Amino acid sequence: MIGFLGIALIAILSEPKQKSKSNLKQNKVHNRQSQKIIFDPFWEDGVIKVYMQPSKDTAVLTTVKDEKDLVVLKKEQYWYKVNAKGLIGWVKRRGWWGPIIEDIRKKYWDVLELKPGQIIRISKETPVVPEINPKDPYAAMRKIVRLKQGSEFKILKVHHEGPDPWYYVVFITKDGPHYGWVNSIALLGQDIQIK
Repeated sequence: MIGFLGIALIAILSEPKQKSKSNLKQNKVHNRQSQKIIFDPFWEDGVIKVYMQPSKDTAVLTTVKDEKDLVVLKKEQYWYKVNAKGLIGWVKRRGWWGPIIEDIRKKYWDVLELKPGQIIRISKETPVVPEINPKDPYAAMRKIVRLKQGSEFKILKVHHEGPDPWYYVVFITKDGPHYGWVNSIALLGQDIQIK
């Protein structure tokens, strides 16, 4: 049987301790550091390129040969914001596909970064769908156009639906101009020509 003193002792021992402001600050820093971001950067020619903005069209601030030279500040869909020895910049993420097919993706990376205004000549038959997420998939299937090998289309806009972009395109047939969507995955492995 626990007496009054036993209950008082249990209450004192189980009472939460008061933390000083410096302890709270240290805990916040520790918590921030313990929330690890999985860092999976895109390697190119044996280095990681640090760009000025989250786009491969911007200047390369520096390159690093070791991931340990980078501190990840933030993770976005396709990019990491990093501190590279005092320079704040952006590193391209490798992506969800993992290392097994990374070499394949690296070889065909251009098809994932096409831009409006570019004219593309395809080397294989390529489907063009009327809409990305059709309300009636069966009706949309009947409207799919298959562009023949050697056909060209012009990219009008880019839409990111998941990790791989969709391109809204216009192409010309004997009946005149037609519009639709091409998924970048349909272009992988093709020997495309970009004009």
